[in-house]
Amino acid sequence: MTQALTTMNGSDALEKVLITGDLSQLSPAERIFYYQKVCESLGLNPLTKPFDYLTYNNKLMLYAGRNCAAQLRSSRTITLRVTAREAIGDVFIVPARAITPAGREA
Repeated sequence: MTQALTTMNGSDALEKVLITGDLSQLSPAERIFYYQKVCESLGLNPLTKPFDYLTYNNKLMLYAGRNCAAQLRSSRTITLRVTAREAIGDVFIVPARAITPAGREA
């Protein structure tokens, strides 16, 4: 990792980020740096806001949003197949299967 990431608020903050995912100890500049590095490691465009910040169990963490999923599907050529459609009142349930280029489904 780069020098900037290893000096984020000392070793305690670095441990929280890498082990627990807690970003609350980081400064805004450090959060931006971390965000960019995560995007870079996954091949995502950070300008499209693939992640949101989410506070869960008193931890600030990255949450992969719809833009993240769309970019990952596109870069890895994953296709989606709708398997059913059902309306229950005002709620629509649409289960789907993800298919890799090798034919693996999940």
